[in-house]
Amino acid sequence: MKGRSRDMAPCRHRDVACPPRPSRFAALHSRCGLIGLLCLVVAGCGAAAADRGRMLREAVHDYNDALRWGRNERAATYLPEGERPAFLGGKRAAAEGLQIHDLELRGVQASGDGRAAVARILLTFSRLGDPRLESHLVDQRWRWLDRAGWQLVGRTRVVEEPAAASGDPSTLY
Repeated sequence: MKGRSRDMAPCRHRDVACPPRPSRFAALHSRCGLIGLLCLVVAGCGAAAADRGRMLREAVHDYNDALRWGRNERAATYLPEGERPAFLGGKRAAAEGLQIHDLELRGVQASGDGRAAVARILLTFSRLGDPRLESHLVDQRWRWLDRAGWQLVGRTRVVEEPAAASGDPSTLY
C-alpha cells in the first residue's frame, strides 16, 4: 500500500488505486437532487391528473348540454368516430317523438388511475302529445384517450324497463 497518493482511497484490489469516495455531504446532496426530481415528476403527474379531472367535468357537461339543446353534432364529437353516424341517426329519429326537459348530473366516479370514469345522469323527458314527464337514470362510461381526450364509450340505463313502442327513450342518451 506504499506509494499511493493521499487522494486515492483504499481499494479491495491489491495493486490498484481507486478514485476517492464522495464525502457524505456530496452523497446527501446527490440524493436530495434525485428526491427533488422525483417530487417534480410526482407533482407533474398530480397536475396532469387534476387537469384530466377538469377536462372530464367539461366533457361531461358539454356532451349533456349539447344533448339537452339538440346540438347532436356537437355531442357526437365525444363518441368514437365509428359510432357517430348511428348516434346521429338515432337522435334524428328520437327528436320526432321525444322532448328532453332536463339533464341533471348526479355524480362522477373516476377510476384510481384517472383514465376511466362513470357519470350518472338523471334524464327527464316527455313524449310528444303526452303531458307526463318520465325520468331515466343513466350511467355514461367515459375513457381517457391520450390523443382524443375524454370519449364516451358506453351508456346504460340503471334500471331497465321495456321501451315504448314509439319514440324509444334509450336513443336520447
